[in-house]
Amino acid sequence: MTNTFEKDEKALIASYRREKRKKIHMSKRKGRVDLRTNRPGKRK
Repeated sequence: MTNTFEKDEKALIASYRREKRKKIHMSKRKGRVDLRTNRPGKRK
């Protein structure tokens, strides 16, 4: 029982990580992100 729960938990964590990466990717695609400030605008 605990084994299946652990697998589900890992999948959940992975999906959260994926969403986080995706969000960053989308924001970078919209406007190039300044590497020092992590804000869109001038790319240094």
